[in-house]
Order: sequence, then structure tokens, then C-alpha cells
Amino acid sequence: TGVQTCALPISDFGDVTSANASTYSTVEFSFHIRRIRNMFFWKLLIPVLLVLSTTWLVLVLPVHYIQPRIQLPATTLLTTMFLQQSSISAIPQVSSLLLMDLIYVLAYAAIVVTLGRTIMSTIRFREDADDVVVAKIRRTDRLLLIGQVVVVGAILLAMILPRM
Repeated sequence: TGVQTCALPISDFGDVTSANASTYSTVEFSFHIRRIRNMFFWKLLIPVLLVLSTTWLVLVLPVHYIQPRIQLPATTLLTTMFLQQSSISAIPQVSSLLLMDLIYVLAYAAIVVTLGRTIMSTIRFREDADDVVVAKIRRTDRLLLIGQVVVVGAILLAMILPRM
């Protein structure tokens, strides 16, 4: 009465009990993906190390150069923020921290410690600018410089080497 039926072919695809079953029912693909390490060094590590080196130069400047000693770390802090923003915008967003994020956190910490130290030493220098105070400030600055280079270098090596 107006209804037509149509016979659809019956498939035995995936039926392992069928006489026509194929031996392999899946296809396997493999991809060899590797990271280009040179890009990591050129695009992230070298710029961050250059910014940190500029920050650490403050600890070598004479104490009476008050403006450059405070301006350089503040400028490098802003530079690091812009470097991080430009790096983040070039990659897809993920919900976890990347190695790049950890390196920037380390850089921020070193810059803030250096900025804090230069502010404290400037206050001390303005209160009492005699030779003994200047010598103490220089010695503490040199110790901080050596300590930061060793700590930042060790942490960077500990973060980077296992991932290579």
C-alpha cells in the first residue's frame, strides 16, 4: 500500500567469527616528532640570559651611580614581561605550566631580588656614604651576583637537561 522496502547489504566488517574476516582490523600509524633544540636556545634562553646579565651588571656598578642602579633592574623587569608576552602569544594556550613559564618565573625572581638589593643599598648609601659602608655594599653586591649566577645556572641546568 505505498510502502516500499529496500534490502541493504549486510556487512561483516569487524566480525571476527565471519569466514571473510580480515586478519587485521586496525591500522597503525606512527609519527616521529622531535623538538628543534636550537630554536629553544635562540628564542628563549639567550634573550632571558641577556636580560639577566643586564640586571646583574647593576651589582658591578659603583654605588654612587644611583639612577642607573635602580633604572636598569626596573627596565629589565618590564623587558622580561614583554618577552614573555610575545613568547606566549606565539604558542597555543595550555592549562599547565611550560618550561618556558618556569624560566620566566626564575628570571622574575632574580630581577626582583636584584632590584630590592639595589634599593636597599641606595638607602644605606644615602644615609651614610663613608668608605666602610661603600665597601660593605660592594662586597654584598658581589656576593649576591655570584650567588645569583650560581643558583640561576644550577636551576636552569636542572630544568633543561632532563628534558633533552
